[in-house]
Amino acid sequence: MGKVVDNDNEDMVQIVSQDERRRILRLLLEKKLNISDLSKATHLDRATVSYHLGILEGAGIVFSGYEMLKPPNSMGKVGRYYTVNQEKLVKALKPLDELMKSLRVPQKVP
Repeated sequence: MGKVVDNDNEDMVQIVSQDERRRILRLLLEKKLNISDLSKATHLDRATVSYHLGILEGAGIVFSGYEMLKPPNSMGKVGRYYTVNQEKLVKALKPLDELMKSLRVPQKVP
């Protein structure tokens, strides 16, 4: 598991703002995946995916658990699958949502 981070809003925003982590989160919002699945889908090597998952898991934004691998890779083996902690993700994105709501777009003068 990755380093557990202080859940300071700025830290959380920085964690979810990184491009590779956003790609991983988008995939995990669709379904549970393991590192191999994520590596194939993102075209990142397994070490890079593992690194980013460690950061996301350390922040509590993703969970992992062991279960039987899905076919065709199953062959009685167990794999580590990841899923999004949606409550924590919403909390991480809240400062950005608040910032977006406070933005005032200048109105065009005719």
